[in-house]
Amino acid sequence: MLNIIIKHSWKDYNAQGEGKPKFILTSNGAYFYNNPNSKFQGLYYPIKNDEHNWTLFKVIDHIQIDSEIKTITNFFTHIELKTDKGSIGIKFENDVLHLDLDYDGELTFTLDMRESYEHEDKGRVYEFEREKNNIILEYTKYFNNMLENISYTKFLSIRTRFDHEKVMEWRLQHYSEDEKRQSNPYELYVFDAFKLKCKGKDTIKISFSDEKKNAINNLNKEIKPQYDFIEREKDSIEYNCAVKSLLDLYVDFANNKGFYAGLPWFFQIWTRDESISMKSIIDLKKYDLAKQILLRRIHLISESGRIPNRFPYSKLGTADGTGWTFKRIHELILKIKENEPFEEYFSFKDLNYIDRQLKKSIQLSRKDTNDFLIKNQPLETWMDTSYGDDVRDGYRIEIQALWLSMLKLSNYLDELLKHKPTYKTLEKNTREKVKSEFFTGEILKDGSNDNTIRPNVFLAHYIYPELLFNEEWEKVFDNSLSKLWLEWGGLSTIDKSSNLFCDRYSGENNKSYHRGDSWFFVNNIAAISLKRINFEKYKEKIEKIISASGKDMLYHGVIARPSELSSAIELTADASLHQLWSAATFIELANE
Repeated sequence: MLNIIIKHSWKDYNAQGEGKPKFILTSNGAYFYNNPNSKFQGLYYPIKNDEHNWTLFKVIDHIQIDSEIKTITNFFTHIELKTDKGSIGIKFENDVLHLDLDYDGELTFTLDMRESYEHEDKGRVYEFEREKNNIILEYTKYFNNMLENISYTKFLSIRTRFDHEKVMEWRLQHYSEDEKRQSNPYELYVFDAFKLKCKGKDTIKISFSDEKKNAINNLNKEIKPQYDFIEREKDSIEYNCAVKSLLDLYVDFANNKGFYAGLPWFFQIWTRDESISMKSIIDLKKYDLAKQILLRRIHLISESGRIPNRFPYSKLGTADGTGWTFKRIHELILKIKENEPFEEYFSFKDLNYIDRQLKKSIQLSRKDTNDFLIKNQPLETWMDTSYGDDVRDGYRIEIQALWLSMLKLSNYLDELLKHKPTYKTLEKNTREKVKSEFFTGEILKDGSNDNTIRPNVFLAHYIYPELLFNEEWEKVFDNSLSKLWLEWGGLSTIDKSSNLFCDRYSGENNKSYHRGDSWFFVNNIAAISLKRINFEKYKEKIEKIISASGKDMLYHGVIARPSELSSAIELTADASLHQLWSAATFIELANE
């Protein structure tokens, strides 16, 4: 896939550069991803498995244009493609994909109807019909190739005045990007259904449903903008890219309101990712939404004292999701008290409920403490992959910081509610214990028995700066930067001299994921911490981090979306290419 001209246009602000013609558009959990090198490309819709669980269902693999794309312009409300044969505007709103064409050429519609991770190819049948301006594709999935028992039926409806030519042929599609990522399978059978003979102007509308009638009727829906995103006078293009990326991941589906962790494959609501991202929602003054999500979370505290890791449910545990949730509640309370009539957002009942749930979590969590410290099991921190026996279990620095922040909030609520102090002494003793166990005078250890240099010290400062004095934090940061800093403007996830360090993204092989790859959310948080400790000293590195995050959004990955991470050796866009906490922490950094 060759580089093309990429433009961004918002009111009086414009930016232009070169990049790959990849983009993602979303609509309440559905998405359209243009990337012919990945099986995750195409049009996807969320479908319910039961009352509280869902998955994504793939409908279209891709729409092939018979001319070369010269430029792509991000207008924020839509994407516009310019070719030698005309222009194609693409928007995805109210569950309907719109193609606004002024085009003389052919569009080939290639289908691949299946659940996102369903790769079985038996018993797949497509049928075609046209009713005036409506093209109807019926897909039937049978349990086997004998076509005896139907598993399910789905319908795709396409409205257009253009003539069509039936193709109705199967072929094997190779996905080079998935092969490079070692993401099997990287060859799947897809179905070339038909070609549209485009001549001049038309708006093509595309809809999907379990029922033929609904698939057709959905095409009559009015276009309704999903939200108004925030304008910013300074850094308007990058900032608005981040804001729109954040809000585009919001879903209200299957009795859950929240934010996908990332697309194309983190189409779930993850406690850790969502809670980390709530600070940007607070910064955007969406207080009611932040409160609704955070209080929904603490309602689910289990007998372990923790909030479940993910919706839909996952067996993977989280030692930090609960702490991040309560940290954001603390920040929400402080922000509203500072800027708004407090009683309009929080009642006495609300505060007492938060206090009860927090103390419940603290009491239950203390069962797992060892002399004030909180222990996590393997793969329970944000570094949740295994390679070379590296699983980050035991007593980890950011987990202790989150534990301290929970005690801090409890003490704050006791003052606010005029309760007798419950954990004031415990917070003090825990802080002293953590400092004595983790701080050597030069470094802040990643684990109580692990001196490996990782960027989690920046998270620890961001979460609980009271752990050390500023001059001590400065020593820690200087030492960490000497081991982790990447000249393009990021931080490695492990000491570059470590035997585990991997300088290139290794895909679904976990070798690099938390052992070299540079995560944009961590970089953004590190920049916030560096600014708070000594802005003048760290100004150059802060600016490089901001620049790298901005370049990633504008030109390196999916247009106008922040990626999950980069290779250590150079700035790249890798892993999930529309990542929630990358967007959220950039907003927070910009507002800092």
